[in-house]
Amino acid sequence: MKVLKSVAFALALCLFVAVPAKAQFHFGIQGGIVANDLKFNEHVFDASNRIGFTGGITTQFDLPVIAFQASLMYVHRTSEVKTSDASSAQINNAVYDKDYLTLPIHLKANIGLPGLSGLLRLFVFTGPSFSFLLSNKEYQLSDGSTIKSNKGDIDWDFGVGADIVKHLQLTVGYGIGVTKAAHFFKVGESYQRDVRQNSWTITLGYLF
Repeated sequence: MKVLKSVAFALALCLFVAVPAKAQFHFGIQGGIVANDLKFNEHVFDASNRIGFTGGITTQFDLPVIAFQASLMYVHRTSEVKTSDASSAQINNAVYDKDYLTLPIHLKANIGLPGLSGLLRLFVFTGPSFSFLLSNKEYQLSDGSTIKSNKGDIDWDFGVGADIVKHLQLTVGYGIGVTKAAHFFKVGESYQRDVRQNSWTITLGYLF
């Protein structure tokens, strides 16, 4: 956890130091929805996407062709999990909810559209997101199986977006779990399965 915090702080510091004085600075707010997708290193049960939400503050440094954006977001992730009991053919459903404080740091490449300067600007982005767990670390399913979340995890994000009339910002991104987000312990078994969290995120923001 200390290593994760140190890396996030170092990247954020480099972002502010590296941006030249002539860059335009923007501050704003963002909100949107998150579709969480749990990935296991071995198939043990089904995990269906459910819609969570996110909201927070963002800063952006604009250069002529690229931009740097760092945000501080509250993220509520939720998934529906289904476990099966082979002996009784019973299927157990549960909703797995987790709350995070997330720091995404993105590099953006702007795509200018002739004749639409100031009205619409497209961009692509990529970069890491550092998430820190706010809710309970351990979650027990109805069949006795347990999911134990790590205190933090790292995603790598890819996405596209649009700046509309310079102030509104719409983004669609997909985050791939780089580190393990949790571990799954099944009743009657002595070993664990690793869990990674991938997610789709759609946000709408306003930059001042």
